[in-house]
Amino acid sequence: MEDQSETGSGSSTPTQATFRSATPTQATFGCASSPYVFRRNENFCGREQELNVVAQALLPHEDYPKFKVFALCGLGGIGKTEIALEFAYRHRYVFDFVFWAQADNAAILHESCLAISLSLGLLNQSGEKDLNTVRKSLLDWLEKPQKIASAPDGARPSQTTRYLPANWLLIFDGFNDLENSRIFALYGNGSVLITSRDPSAKTMFSPEQAGLDLPCMELDDGAELLMRLSESGEDQRGAAKNLSYVLGRLPLALSQMARLGRRRYSLIEIWGRYKQLSQQGRLHRKDTPISTTNYPHTIATVWKLDELSPAARALLTVISFLDPYHIQHRLFSKLVWEHSSLPFPKDDFTYQQACNELVRSSLIRPMGDLELSVHTLVQDVANAALGDEEFDELFNFVVYMIWFMWPSAMPRASRWGTNLHPQASRWDTNLHPPVCNQRNQVTRWPWCLSLFPHIIRLKDLWDLTDRRSPRFGTIAPVTKLRFAALLNDAVWLRHELGFQEDPTGFFKTSQEVLNQVDHPGKRSLLIDMHFYHGVIAADTNRHAESRMHKEESMNLQLATVERLGTINERHVQACIELAISRIHDGVIDVGIMALERAHYIRTLLPIPYLPSSLQAYLGLAYQLEGYLEESNKLLEESLVIRTRRLGNDDAESHRTGFIHYALGNLRALQNKPEQSLHHHRQAWDHYQSTVGECDRLTADAGYKLAEHSLRRGKLDEALTTLQDSLNIWLANPSAYTPYLARGYWLEERIRLGYLQNDDGREEEGMRKAQEARLKALEWRRQCVAEQKRDGRREITVLRGRRNWATDIRAFDTLVPFWSR
Repeated sequence: MEDQSETGSGSSTPTQATFRSATPTQATFGCASSPYVFRRNENFCGREQELNVVAQALLPHEDYPKFKVFALCGLGGIGKTEIALEFAYRHRYVFDFVFWAQADNAAILHESCLAISLSLGLLNQSGEKDLNTVRKSLLDWLEKPQKIASAPDGARPSQTTRYLPANWLLIFDGFNDLENSRIFALYGNGSVLITSRDPSAKTMFSPEQAGLDLPCMELDDGAELLMRLSESGEDQRGAAKNLSYVLGRLPLALSQMARLGRRRYSLIEIWGRYKQLSQQGRLHRKDTPISTTNYPHTIATVWKLDELSPAARALLTVISFLDPYHIQHRLFSKLVWEHSSLPFPKDDFTYQQACNELVRSSLIRPMGDLELSVHTLVQDVANAALGDEEFDELFNFVVYMIWFMWPSAMPRASRWGTNLHPQASRWDTNLHPPVCNQRNQVTRWPWCLSLFPHIIRLKDLWDLTDRRSPRFGTIAPVTKLRFAALLNDAVWLRHELGFQEDPTGFFKTSQEVLNQVDHPGKRSLLIDMHFYHGVIAADTNRHAESRMHKEESMNLQLATVERLGTINERHVQACIELAISRIHDGVIDVGIMALERAHYIRTLLPIPYLPSSLQAYLGLAYQLEGYLEESNKLLEESLVIRTRRLGNDDAESHRTGFIHYALGNLRALQNKPEQSLHHHRQAWDHYQSTVGECDRLTADAGYKLAEHSLRRGKLDEALTTLQDSLNIWLANPSAYTPYLARGYWLEERIRLGYLQNDDGREEEGMRKAQEARLKALEWRRQCVAEQKRDGRREITVLRGRRNWATDIRAFDTLVPFWSR
């Protein structure tokens, strides 16, 4: 009986089979094939929503058709049988007859139908019992069922017995091979409940879908079941919840854990042991001796992975290395599969067949037309069944698959060196995927976001498994480099999306991976890593750290240029970032020279020239030194070229908005306030349409618009716009200390503007202005302290002046020059 375990039945000891009729006073009728040969599970909990859905579909009702059918579909061990059994017990007085038919295969189904026919008296014990006879006799009775009108208990029917129409419930348990359903054409005054792993069982006896894809238990219900089965006290509830979560709320897995707890450990001890990889691995192996007394399977055997076709098994093993919740069909393209010698589906038709096979077993679940999902325990079981060499081969392949699909932020390196994989003919030597140099291009974000969870999954596998020798012992060096490149790019993606920290520890893992590799392509990845580190640190107010990483990136890049004798886009990027650090440190002339050199090199590269952030940085740097004409010429030309190439509705990246921002600052210096407002508004609109409403760039433009609104006397508009910017900075205050100091200083100016309106709110306005002033001074104090810790001189031109706290330059110079 599928799914029959301590999770639902408690025991499978046969008892007296009894069928109760609609009222206790009516006659009883015995049948050996009843659900009551299994005692009701006293530990059954939760599943109320699912039981209500089944009841609404199957209980007799005068407004519903007489014949009703409903299927419970889902993964083995998810509790289909237990829900069916509980439903039968709860509603045993509603049906005149309840039949239970095992349907694991054709032979068992025939035996079940024979037992029902014999118990109904439709066949003689010594009569013909072939399949057709049994099927016809049972179907005829189900179409026109009858019950005894009245008779003493235990009396047998006679010729004078009066019969009345009856209703029935027929439960097919474990109907996984739907080919067997062809022998049935059920009809009559009854209800059919099917349990099956195949989702198409919902249309087995009806052209319309009638059924439920059964989800796992709720987290709290899973914890409650675990506590009941393990007979644990309330002090174990926290551990029970943790175990319920990591076991995916799968009833069979919870039952196994509870049995382990009753034998040797408390739930708290099990949770501590489960977190150790060795204990977790043992749980998922076939030889784990913790199956229940009532159910012969463990989660390692219930899904019968060995019986899958080679293509389906290979597909499932690859899926076990991916994020379980959103697996894109697009990943399994022919261009990727052909790079492996394992029996993966090599074409779309074979791939679809393998998918269908896994879906029929509920091992995977379709998520619309583009994605599929898989239970985490299915992944763990498939993963645990792999040998060490198989594991390494699959890790090689999955890293290649994600790397191949990932649009890289960085440009392609000049050379990659030779491939060190022992089977070089099957592995591309490139360390950069087909699509490169996509940094800050928002069009890549949706696809990168869909791939990002798979990188997290690979990192988790690496973190969990690299301590277990000999796994990862035969990982190809080029795979490690690709893995490190994915980790680096994933951190940069988060930065582009406005997340300035690395809570996932990708950089740390990437460094650990690179430390294990001796490969010519390692240098380019170290350049990328230091480049990313430097930019992110600069944007999060860690300028000393930023300077260190940018200098290291530049030194490595210069060594590469000297060795190869060529200059590429990577060299330009390193020059730009190091120049930005120099300008931020106050060495503006040196920074300008470096930016001008980068601009010149960029125009010489054999790729189409398209102005970018480089021109905006250089234009802003010119403004710091008073070179307004040079700034105007550069920025105007850059904007014209970008508009000509990308159109007026450019959504390639934030770069056009950045050029507008620099032009807005320039027009303000030229005392052209309306033109300045135009460009700042253009920058704000462009940022909104590319990087979004919550990015620091949008906050910068919003601050400028608030200044313009204050100048024009639109105080409410100024305050609203400024508050939006403050909310963005407050999401990460340690990274945006200078911005908050300047922002609250502007709020004070706006609040003071209200005092001139003479609207009777002067006292409230003064109080709020003072609050904003105190916040501005406190944030400024923190900012100056951070500058001193960095060993960087404070770039404030009003040092020592008595009115510094009321002058914008005392706050404007706190922020990086590109945000002023």
